[in-house]
Amino acid sequence: MLLIVGLLIWSAGSFAAGVPPWLGIWHGTLGKQEVMVCLADESAMGGSTYYYVKYQSSIPLTSETPQSGHWQEGNRDKPSGIWQLGAVQGDSLSGQWSAPGKAGKLPIALKRIAALGQDQYAACEVPAFFAPRDAKFQVMSGKAHVVDGKAYTEIQVKGRDLASLWLSGATAQIASINANLARQLKRDYWSYFTCLSEGKREALGGDYSSWANVVAWGQRWLVIGTAVDSYCGGAHPNQDLDYQTWDLTTGQMENLWRWFNAKGTTGDKSAMWASPELTKVVLQSVEPRKDECGDDMQSASFYRLRLSRQGMVFIPSLGHADRVCEEEVTVSYKKLLPFLNERGQHELSKLPSAF
Repeated sequence: MLLIVGLLIWSAGSFAAGVPPWLGIWHGTLGKQEVMVCLADESAMGGSTYYYVKYQSSIPLTSETPQSGHWQEGNRDKPSGIWQLGAVQGDSLSGQWSAPGKAGKLPIALKRIAALGQDQYAACEVPAFFAPRDAKFQVMSGKAHVVDGKAYTEIQVKGRDLASLWLSGATAQIASINANLARQLKRDYWSYFTCLSEGKREALGGDYSSWANVVAWGQRWLVIGTAVDSYCGGAHPNQDLDYQTWDLTTGQMENLWRWFNAKGTTGDKSAMWASPELTKVVLQSVEPRKDECGDDMQSASFYRLRLSRQGMVFIPSLGHADRVCEEEVTVSYKKLLPFLNERGQHELSKLPSAF
């Protein structure tokens, strides 16, 4: 309770012009049960949602006319409960909960503890809303692994299919990387609840899992593979595969696209777009195919990157229906030399021995 009170940051009259007065993170009671409530813009990922602090599970809230105070919980078409909220009084909001078709009502009493902006993506993924859940966040150690003579341990959120890893080593750089991986795992924990809320409100269910492993661990560079499998509603499930390159001399993540010059990239280097010239070189290393996957690989120019001792690996990012066609392509560092800037050429001169 002290944690919740400590998050109280709003005062009456603090809304910008045009911002709905009900928007925000709220804490209070439904009946006698402590609840956390996020009333967000309808366009936000996960929408509005709430949970009982005791039980943690997300329960979506939807409303066609939120200004009227009428909300329904659960599935849009078959709600499990009806909320009728009164007008916002400063940072207080009260109303009644009822079950559809049944007599009897429970009082709702809420206090706003944090602000939300309109059109805020994943608006409910904020510390104020997750504080009670974070208090129950527990990480367990799992199986130990050895890669390139160095050890790491799987870690997993207790009770959830959310996993990452913990590197062995006593250096400040390793400590920094472990701290970043722990923060990513916490973010997955938040996204898990958002995904389930999104799926439940559309009566499609929801599923979210994550994992990570060490691909290579050299003297200078550490490569970690990560994956998130999710279904949050919609036409397709999602599988997001990625690689992180960590500099073991600084403890910081490296953006490999920043090694390329204007000849190698188009637009923002953080966007992972290869130039037509670089794409041509990448495709020269692909075994020709005459099926649909061959066409997909030929049209790709959006790539994820990772280092290897043989060369740089290019992984195309294709659409949902074409993910099965994604093929890792290794391009020798010698072939990449014309596309690298001064920084890239400097790093290349140390590869693969520094790897």
